[in-house]
Amino acid sequence: MLDKQTPKNFVVKTISWQSMRMVNICDEELLDKTVQSKNLKMHISKDYFGHELMSGQDAIDLLRKCPMANLVGKRIIDKVLLEKLASPNAVKKIEKVPFLMIYKFPRA
Repeated sequence: MLDKQTPKNFVVKTISWQSMRMVNICDEELLDKTVQSKNLKMHISKDYFGHELMSGQDAIDLLRKCPMANLVGKRIIDKVLLEKLASPNAVKKIEKVPFLMIYKFPRA
């Protein structure tokens, strides 16, 4: 794993859920952190986000192929918004950490 002082990667886990592929991605430096607001507490765990490190471009390429995604962290969400893969209005924050869920509806 990269030196924690200079994280540049993203932690990724791809899973199957109800016969669809879903990807969970977080900024590397957030892994194993817990964030909390008044009514909500969330642990950004290795079990959920995985152990695989991926570059920014590889993460974007993977997101383009997956119909569902859970994203945590300013760096990954900034990349997703820059690529216009989601609306800024969909981004939520817990303790200043941005979260974004993406679900692409199939075209009829």
